[in-house]
Amino acid sequence: MKMKYVFTSIIFFYIISAHAQLGINFRYQNMNPSLWKEQANINNLFASNYELGLDYWLRLKNYRIEFMPELFASRSGTNTQNINYSFQSVGIAANTNFYIFDFIGDCNCPTFSKDGNFFSKGFFLSLAPILEYQQKQLKFDFENNKFDNDLNFAFSIGAGLDIGILDLITISPFVRYKMFPSISWNGFAEAHSLVNQTDKSYNINYLQLGLRLGFRPDYIREQNKFKNKRR
Repeated sequence: MKMKYVFTSIIFFYIISAHAQLGINFRYQNMNPSLWKEQANINNLFASNYELGLDYWLRLKNYRIEFMPELFASRSGTNTQNINYSFQSVGIAANTNFYIFDFIGDCNCPTFSKDGNFFSKGFFLSLAPILEYQQKQLKFDFENNKFDNDLNFAFSIGAGLDIGILDLITISPFVRYKMFPSISWNGFAEAHSLVNQTDKSYNINYLQLGLRLGFRPDYIREQNKFKNKRR
């Protein structure tokens, strides 16, 4: 019975991947939670972490605006002698790329390596509203874990460049700045015996360096259909 489910899952994944225009995202993040670092007296608290995501590619027909709704997850941790800190999240992002140097046109090709307009066709500015569910945890050596789970809104701005490897594969390095206008950690000040301080909300920013690996099996099918018509 288990093999039946495994086989069905493999077939389902094959069908989806054969018709989809998918992207895998990897991001390195430099987080700067200044208030928490001050309260915990830890300069490198959540100094860096990683984020992984899966997106689906869509585009406008006559304008170089591309949409990549994405599901992502991230995790970061810092350990001290007495306390383990962890920050985990899952979220959705409505990534939108604007190809400002080649904005008007019906460009459906995923690679620009065969012409002289590599930079103008591949460079983009990005913008994304983000909704993120976060789990923040303090684990003490001498007592139970303390959790704070909440939902927060963020947005990011950035720039990147599409680099065509094959008709099937495009890699896109990018840099982004991710901003949370308001975020809090209930119980953080109390856990550090800061009785005169409250768990107030404040903004947290990330610097992200990332790479997207895009797959376009639909483009290969379109090219094959075009070649067959010409014969």
